[in-house]
Amino acid sequence: MAENQEKPVTAYKEFSHSFVPFDGDEEVQVIHHFKKPTSSRIDRTVADLRKSPGRAFKNLLTELVDPAEKQQLEDNLKKYPGLPNTFGNGILTRMGFGELGN
Repeated sequence: MAENQEKPVTAYKEFSHSFVPFDGDEEVQVIHHFKKPTSSRIDRTVADLRKSPGRAFKNLLTELVDPAEKQQLEDNLKKYPGLPNTFGNGILTRMGFGELGN
C-alpha cells in the first residue's frame, strides 16, 4: 500500500457490553463485530419491533454479525437474554435512531 493511501475501512465495527451477571460476582465483557445494516434491513427491524422486540433484534444481529463470530453470538444470546436489545439498540443508535425504549 502506498504511503499516502488510507487504510481500507473495516466492514465490521466492534460493539462491546460489560456487565456483572445476575448470578455472578465478576464483570463480563461481550464483544462482537457487526456490519452496517441496509436501509431495507432497518425498515424490517423497525416493523418487527412492534411485534416482538427481542426477536427483531436477534434477527438483526444474526444477519449483521461477522460470520466468524456467528456461533459465539448465538451462544451469548442464549446465555444473556438482554444482549439482543443492547447490541440492537447500539446498532440503531449508530444509524441515527434514539433509544427505542423496549
